[in-house]
Amino acid sequence: DLYLSTSKTVNTQGGNLNLRASDLFSDGTFDAGTGDITILSLDNGSIGLGDFSDQDLDISSTELQNMTAQNLYIGDSSSGNIVVDGITDTNSGNIVDLVHLDATRDDASITFRSTASSFRTLLAEADNGITVNSNLETSVGDLSLNGDKDNLGAADSLDGIVFNNGIIITAAGDLNLDAAKGGLSSSGTLNLEANQNINLNDSLDISSDLVLYADKDESGAGNI
Repeated sequence: DLYLSTSKTVNTQGGNLNLRASDLFSDGTFDAGTGDITILSLDNGSIGLGDFSDQDLDISSTELQNMTAQNLYIGDSSSGNIVVDGITDTNSGNIVDLVHLDATRDDASITFRSTASSFRTLLAEADNGITVNSNLETSVGDLSLNGDKDNLGAADSLDGIVFNNGIIITAAGDLNLDAAKGGLSSSGTLNLEANQNINLNDSLDISSDLVLYADKDESGAGNI
């Protein structure tokens, strides 16, 4: 496990910071400045982002809020499942640009649980599907989800992006949705909104009402 005590700081002076541990217990601050932070679970375990503790490595909302970096990379091609719940714009606001959730190991998935989450810019990629059970938004840049990163002909069990009923996805930039094998689906109503373009790169199957709202800020820059 990795422990950082209250009021203590790890400061890389703009260099990249790589953290790998079986779990994280931090009351201090990780500051990479203009560098990037990468967080990996020891033994390629699962990673949780939010205020719960049922994954192998859990990053609480406060621990995230106490991280400063240009980009934050969570997981990689050897990591397990990633679960996200209840990350506010304040929690993720010290990551200047991209939060990248990478669950592209064979059969790994990403789940957004029941409480809405917000990031400045988000890229979430999984090998075996993304399940969205809560509203999701970006406040500055693109919001991109890929539920079938390997694009292999032999499907995993999901390989798609599944939206629960009543979900609203809002991108401050482009909204990009990809799931080559499993496609996109919703069990009920779905709102997809972007200030710029909405890019549906695979088929969408929905059982109720759908709203596609490009150029939401009416800047004249958005298409479907």
